[in-house]
Amino acid sequence: MSSTSVFQRLSEEKQSRILNAAVTQFAQHGYDQTSMNCVVREAGISKGSLFQYFNSKFDLFDTVVSYAMRLVKSRLRDQREATKDQPFSLRLTRVLETGFHFIREHPLLSRIYFQMLHSGKAPYSEGKLSGMHRESVGFLGRLIKEGIERGDLRNDLDVDKTAFLLNSVMLQLLHAFYTEHIDSGYGLYSGGEQDIQDWIKTAVDVFVNGLHSN
Repeated sequence: MSSTSVFQRLSEEKQSRILNAAVTQFAQHGYDQTSMNCVVREAGISKGSLFQYFNSKFDLFDTVVSYAMRLVKSRLRDQREATKDQPFSLRLTRVLETGFHFIREHPLLSRIYFQMLHSGKAPYSEGKLSGMHRESVGFLGRLIKEGIERGDLRNDLDVDKTAFLLNSVMLQLLHAFYTEHIDSGYGLYSGGEQDIQDWIKTAVDVFVNGLHSN
């Protein structure tokens, strides 16, 4: 985490207020156009205080991204634990639901994430973005391995390649849910709960049962 020890000693309420201000500014203006002056006005603190908490704008941005990743990882871990005795199809359904619901609950954090992945303007190195991608693929790989061990999935699957493909499809679905031009009229963009469930059902069916006729 790129925050200083001074920030980490703040109350949870004040940390949240500062992070929420940063999220709002980065989401609305992008990294390049966001200034620390904008953040301090949004948070209602002094500029000197902000630089006691973060040494640079990059450190503030890195803290925001780390905060978002912790939220996502916590939800996914909870779902993995809650469904550990359930079939792979249900576990995959819950993972997809987690992604859609996170976007609905945290639209500004989601905007920052998609900007970071697709705009090329966020100050993240390829190595760090690759690390985030590997974590996501690794999480799905563990679910797939557990599905194989339970007998839910074929034991001849290439786990790494399957996890990569599954992650790619999930990311595209979530991006289409958030971004109108990615959806291109297929009815996923800003869809209601029934739309989400219909898309999840189709995705899970394709991955679990394949495309061949019985």
